[in-house]
This record gives sequence, structure tokens and C-alpha cells, in this order.
Amino acid sequence: MAVRAAWRIDEYGRLIVEVTDGGGPTRPIPANPSITARGGRGLNIITSLAEDWGVRDGSGEVTVWASLPAQDEFGDRIALLPGLGPDLDAGLGFADLDELA
Repeated sequence: MAVRAAWRIDEYGRLIVEVTDGGGPTRPIPANPSITARGGRGLNIITSLAEDWGVRDGSGEVTVWASLPAQDEFGDRIALLPGLGPDLDAGLGFADLDELA
């Protein structure tokens, strides 16, 4: 199953992030996972950070999207890691990220 991620800045200066996959047996909703659960926290994180978010159904796929303000108090507190420039290249490829999970 392929997963696609996309992002853009809309006409209001908001960051729009979208993740599309083949969907699951239920519609994505925020969950209340146990402390030991391996998943189920993603939409709670999105709900905490986003101005708005939603789910869009397509032909054989589901997209979860979020709208984040370009400037806010949270964003102003975030600092890039030392040596991590605006191109966001920390020397990690996607295969490396799998090893971190």
C-alpha cells in the first residue's frame, strides 16, 4: 500500500499538510490509546497543532489533511536541530526513519 504526503502554503499563508493512503476498515478519528499502544496518537497530535483538519475520501484512498498557521506562538518556539538547515536535510533517508521506529 502506497502512502503519499504533500504540503503547500495556501493563499492565506497557512501550511496545508495531506497524507493519503488506501484507507482502513474505519474512518480516521482521534483515539484514546493505552499508554502501551504502539499507535493511535497521530490525530490527537494533529488536533492539538492544527487550526482545522479533516478526512477526504477518494476512489480507493483516504486523505487526512490539516491546516496549520504559518505564524503562531507554538511555531515561534520551535528551533531546528543544530546543523539542520531550511532544506530539512538531517542526513536521514526514509530507510533510516524506519530504523528509528
